[in-house]
Amino acid sequence: MTAHTSPLLEIKDITKSFDFSKGWMKKKQQFLTAVNNVSLTIYEGETVGIVGESGCGKSTLANVVMGVLPPDEGKIMFHGTDIFSLSKKELKNKRKGFQMVFQDPSSSLNPRMKVFDIIAEPLRAYKMAVGERLIEEVESLLTNVGLDISYKERYPHEFSGGQRQRIVIARALALKPKLIVCDEPVSALDVSIQAQILNLLQELQEKYSLTYLFIGHGLPSVHYISDRIAVMYLGEIVEIGKKDVIFNNPAHPYTRALLSSIPVPDPDHHENRPQESYILGDMPNPIDPPSGCKFHTRCPIAQDICKEKSPAPASVRDNQEAACHFPIMEPAAELSQEQRASVY
Repeated sequence: MTAHTSPLLEIKDITKSFDFSKGWMKKKQQFLTAVNNVSLTIYEGETVGIVGESGCGKSTLANVVMGVLPPDEGKIMFHGTDIFSLSKKELKNKRKGFQMVFQDPSSSLNPRMKVFDIIAEPLRAYKMAVGERLIEEVESLLTNVGLDISYKERYPHEFSGGQRQRIVIARALALKPKLIVCDEPVSALDVSIQAQILNLLQELQEKYSLTYLFIGHGLPSVHYISDRIAVMYLGEIVEIGKKDVIFNNPAHPYTRALLSSIPVPDPDHHENRPQESYILGDMPNPIDPPSGCKFHTRCPIAQDICKEKSPAPASVRDNQEAACHFPIMEPAAELSQEQRASVY
């Protein structure tokens, strides 16, 4: 989908830390910076994917965007308004415009509520429909996500994981939002069901002119649905660009390593990987991250400056930025046929 020119969501210099201090009166001060000075602009009608290893700060960023967690620093601008500058009443009205689809549909649905009440709940909370109009709205939402209207009288435990996620999506659509934050919405589903949910999200995007912030750790699914991809490592965005540029010409060593991790049945593929496609060692302790570039302890091409100075995001090519002192300019090895097949 071609994105419009006006920004819908602007994430400006967001930092979020958590206090892990220990001891009597918390004398041993320890803070985990889950999101560190992250900035990102999402335009109307586009899908921006965020990828990275578990613990890199993706879900924390999603919760800050939704207003669930207040940032320590920075702003979340939705339609030009900082959501954290609003009163509770103003924020409630603004919240109609952005909704969330969670990772685990089982834990995000009330097991004691019927599907009708689950989908109708936001409509009732905002007094957008009552009586016959409410029934019509719920039935229309069920139909739009590919479920029979008779399912409205059932409980969540009577459905499969993919069907539950469709119910979650229907609830998110109820208030006709402009932005939907998808926090790993397919990671808990079987691969065949993942493709169905991704196709559904694309169909709904065209029908309702939606904008997505799509968070995941599976590169194939993020590549399939996104227009642009941002790569996170230890709370920072290390590379961002159009999805095909990220896949074909990644400039950051970490991005190259993620791409090389896409599983293939041919063992020779792994033997022939270039040096910069490997990640060394384990992820550092996020409470005590490395100095300089946070990736330098695992980077196969790191040099002395990487240990001393944190690299600032810089333009590598048109519409591509990387936070690296030594961005890799030559194209990545072309994906094998098996890898391309894994990208749905």
